[in-house]
Amino acid sequence: MATQATTFATVRQAVAGSLLLLWTGCTDLGTGPDPALQAPEPPVSFSQEIFPVFQDHCISCHGLNGDLSLERYEYLMAGTSIHGPVVLPGNGKGSLLVRVLRGEALPVIPRMPLGLPPLDDETIGRIELWIDQGAKNN
Repeated sequence: MATQATTFATVRQAVAGSLLLLWTGCTDLGTGPDPALQAPEPPVSFSQEIFPVFQDHCISCHGLNGDLSLERYEYLMAGTSIHGPVVLPGNGKGSLLVRVLRGEALPVIPRMPLGLPPLDDETIGRIELWIDQGAKNN
């Protein structure tokens, strides 16, 4: 009889421990935090992070002279007369701007900046995150 009581107590402890893990949100049994419970990325600033990239790499061609102007937030969000919006707020990966910077719009549009080294993956990732966060004029 003592063996059954010990087995029952062990099972009860295991069930209680499992329920505690599920209740606290731990789904990996202690190997790391649940990504769904992690804090969201801090907002990416258009004026502090995105616009300076455009100034350094894009405005020499995409100023007020071309079809797509990156001189101002409003011009960027208006897009082009040929391709329409280049930024789809909330959808960085699907935005034409990100696809062009990654060279994923070929053969219709070449990778930008044209004739210059491509932007690094981290910079493009920040632009994509800014768009995913709503492409705000912040």
